[in-house]
Amino acid sequence: MGEPEFRDGVWWFRQPDGTLLRWDTARNVWVPAGPGGAGPEAPAIASRAFAEPWQPLETSAKVVRTLLWVGAVVALIATVSDIFEIELLGRIKSGELVSNSEADANDIRQGVIGIAQTALGLATAVVFIMWFSRAYQNVARLGAGPLRYGKGWAIGAWFVPIWNLFRPKQIANDIWRGSDPDMPRLPDASDWRNGPIPGLLFGLWWLLWLVSNFALGPGLFSADTPAELQAQSIRFLISDSAGALGAVLCAIVVDRTTRRQEERARRVAAAQAPLPATAPA
Repeated sequence: MGEPEFRDGVWWFRQPDGTLLRWDTARNVWVPAGPGGAGPEAPAIASRAFAEPWQPLETSAKVVRTLLWVGAVVALIATVSDIFEIELLGRIKSGELVSNSEADANDIRQGVIGIAQTALGLATAVVFIMWFSRAYQNVARLGAGPLRYGKGWAIGAWFVPIWNLFRPKQIANDIWRGSDPDMPRLPDASDWRNGPIPGLLFGLWWLLWLVSNFALGPGLFSADTPAELQAQSIRFLISDSAGALGAVLCAIVVDRTTRRQEERARRVAAAQAPLPATAPA
């Protein structure tokens, strides 16, 4: 049996046959919302909070956290390697003779680390976006909906230029707010969207993500002279160091958000009750 839902100041209930009932506060009875549940009073119920079952996050979160921690270690190694390369190029720029074997060793080391980072980054992106999309859809499934943005944005926002600078962060904020264990199971209107977030954690995580992905900027690999190559290596150093810390913070965001949503799911399940016989509870 379904659950009564509060939308736009009115209690609604979808019957097993799909028709809608509206709670008439004047008469204290359930009344039909309209023919076939499609009357003028029914639009707010079109996106049911519990139309789909909640999807647990813990398993996917563990995979994401593991990859992020490994990525942080690799990024830290890359940072140290960048420092070595900057020092080597500084010596070359100053006129010091550097053996071919030393230069080749540097190039091989940087190349191997770059390949590892690329492969790990792709794997992490796939599992993280899967977790992110599921967590966002769960916001509605756990009663906080309707969502501020379409559920497709949880994936698409990461790939659309300009939008990828801010929309994923907005969705991350909504996931956190909509997973509040203390929020009513069927919240009134959309006040949950204005709830607090861990501003420092989320803000620093997002800033570091932007820096790690956009610090390299245009013209990458177009350097020729030792000075240009050194400047390029400094950009890699900034990106890798930001990526190392950003991965750690992202793992914390994933862990805290997952535990928060799991707790909300537990409380929602514990609070579920059959349709009241007289008035919505």
